[in-house]
Amino acid sequence: MDPFNNLYKYEIVHINIRSARSNKNNLEAYLAEMEFPEIVCLNETKLPKDGNIEFDGYNISSRREHSTVGGSRGSMILTRKDISDVIEITDVKETFKFDEVIGIEVKGEAPRQALKVFTYYNPPLTKPNPAVLHYISSQPGNCILTGDLNCKNTHWGSTKNDRRGIELLETLNQLNLVTFNNDSKTRCDPVTGKEDSLDLVIGNLQATQLLTEFWVGYDIGSDHYPVHATVQFREKPPNAPLKKRCAAKLNTAKWNKMLKKMPPIQQASTTVQLEKNAEEITMRIKSAFETCCPLTTINKKPKCRFTKDIEA
Repeated sequence: MDPFNNLYKYEIVHINIRSARSNKNNLEAYLAEMEFPEIVCLNETKLPKDGNIEFDGYNISSRREHSTVGGSRGSMILTRKDISDVIEITDVKETFKFDEVIGIEVKGEAPRQALKVFTYYNPPLTKPNPAVLHYISSQPGNCILTGDLNCKNTHWGSTKNDRRGIELLETLNQLNLVTFNNDSKTRCDPVTGKEDSLDLVIGNLQATQLLTEFWVGYDIGSDHYPVHATVQFREKPPNAPLKKRCAAKLNTAKWNKMLKKMPPIQQASTTVQLEKNAEEITMRIKSAFETCCPLTTINKKPKCRFTKDIEA
């Protein structure tokens, strides 16, 4: 884990996990391989209300109660433990008692901007609740929604358009919400092997200004693939420039003058004094060299010299 990155970027991962218990080991191995993304959104955790589960290195916000259609599924948002000032957005559960949506907010900490992240599971053959999308669009600041919405539209990489996908895209456009997806497929049918795109990462216009990357990971035991989106708050400050001392640039006149002005070394009559004299001489030479041969910055991009044939 690199806590420094928490102030400059987040990697947000979404996956319909199809049972958090069955795929726990696979998920933890995947997150470790991905160097522990900052935020992980899970749909279809399929955990009972009284069931406990932990993921190494993460705090958990969860929703166990099922939606009115589609049976019990369950969603979670995992937030890396080294991210400070994370709160669960509790009013979303009250606002949407019959929709499986959950949210967290990471408070701003310069240079990191504040960010709200929601995940929403919409069961197959049902229309996403437009009120959920209205709620997302009404949120101030940077806001991102992930979810398996079970809607197909070629706009986000599906193989075809269905009625729900067409209506969802119309709603997103009306609310100035943007999909981060590219043409990558996010699900593989376990029976036919055909791939499609059902899992979306959606953001408001402010959040889209921070997006730098979108990609889809590999199979970790679910029929859905992990979906990754990188949010970059700003670039890391450049590393301190490399410096060195070049002996060829030693100011020899100054060097000789400094050495001549140094007081004489006490004559050694014991081994202890001899060792002290050796340390003193070493210190004097080192001090004089650092003064007479100052540090110079190394150019990290070395110049290449080409042969005359290449230059021609």
